[in-house]
Amino acid sequence: MSIKKMPRRKIFVNRKAQGQLLLRFVGYWLVYHLVLMHTLFIFEFIRVRVAMMNFGTSAPFSKMYYDFWATYYPIAISAGLLLPFLVYDLIKNLHRIVGPVLRFQNELQRLREGKPVKDVKLRDGDLMSDFEKEFNLFLAHYRERLGSASSNDQIASSLEKSPETPVEAEDRLLTSMTDLQREANQTGSDHLDAIEKPEHTSSH
Repeated sequence: MSIKKMPRRKIFVNRKAQGQLLLRFVGYWLVYHLVLMHTLFIFEFIRVRVAMMNFGTSAPFSKMYYDFWATYYPIAISAGLLLPFLVYDLIKNLHRIVGPVLRFQNELQRLREGKPVKDVKLRDGDLMSDFEKEFNLFLAHYRERLGSASSNDQIASSLEKSPETPVEAEDRLLTSMTDLQREANQTGSDHLDAIEKPEHTSSH
């Protein structure tokens, strides 16, 4: 049974990455609305100028600019009120990317330090599920390679404990054969002595 992970409570998991993305997003938001409002102003300026030319009237540019913002300021207010909700939603979605990256970074650090690493299980809604599968497959492959390396180390260690060159093995074999031959000769000699002793006794 899998344990459900608690949601992240930190606002910034990685201040550098999330901070740069948030600043860039706010900058894009500001540039977009400035371009939008001034594009509307250009069209309004052209419309009013054409109307003034038809009626033979005129107005200074500053007054036209002020009148435009006095008419369309609710758009800027609505955009400003919407910005905090957009930033909050962006932070939540950044958590779904930066959080898993930080998790993988920590696990790789543990792996580099030689500590045991379990399969990674991301939170529901995280946006790096494909990388999670690949990372866990890599861990399985790493453990398999590590097990093979351990077996090879054990074999090498056992060989190092009793090193024996081919010449030494041949000398050991010859020594064993010589010892066996000596034992066989000794056994045969003892057997002959045992047979000869009764014959000498009967002759006397």
